[in-house]
Amino acid sequence: MSEQDPSAKDLDYIVPALQRGLRILELFNSDQRNLNMNELAELMGGSVSSIYRIVQTLAAMGYLQKSARTVTSWGLSSSLAGSLTWPAATSSTWRCRT
Repeated sequence: MSEQDPSAKDLDYIVPALQRGLRILELFNSDQRNLNMNELAELMGGSVSSIYRIVQTLAAMGYLQKSARTVTSWGLSSSLAGSLTWPAATSSTWRCRT
């Protein structure tokens, strides 16, 4: 990409930790609702300790649920996030689809 390519400039604003957190959420679906920390680390290509910190953050925010066996699954916030829609251009708040 050249310096004048707008997509190259946009890459300067990418937040890697946010990318990793969203990728973790993308691993869960109707067929795959539970993964342990080792499985997450293997799928993400990272260490268990780095994945653990991201999972702890997502769990604290309600996007993942953790059991005593460190198995994670979709939490309530992720279900709510799927029902959010971007509002009209004149408003800057999120609304829940009904």
